Amino acid sequence: MNTLLLLGDGLIGLVAVAVATLLTALLLRNPLGPKWLRSEGAGVAASLGITTAVVIASAYAVQSFVDAGLHHIEAAIGTVGVLVASLLVSWKIFHVGERLRHADAGRSPFQSITRETSIPQSQAQTRR
Repeated sequence: MNTLLLLGDGLIGLVAVAVATLLTALLLRNPLGPKWLRSEGAGVAASLGITTAVVIASAYAVQSFVDAGLHHIEAAIGTVGVLVASLLVSWKIFHVGERLRHADAGRSPFQSITRETSIPQSQAQTRR
């Protein structure tokens, strides 16, 4: 039971950092957000914060895996694998690529991605 808790703590930390990284990327690319959020200083601060969080979460995960009985090399490879897998799964689940395209087009990346942004043809003809 204690081994499962150790593994769970490490995994939860890595997944949380991966999701926070993607959320930060969306926040910094939001054209409708405050101007200071799109400044170079905000980007540098976010980069430092993300780097620090990834290093701390990775170190904690490696230590958790080692405490659970894995070898150091296995723990390091497992940490990288979990981090990459959680980034890929989060990217797909939250449609981050499409949301970044929304931001590049001048729309909020946090709006519904299923919402129609143009008027359907039937409504456009009745408005004339």
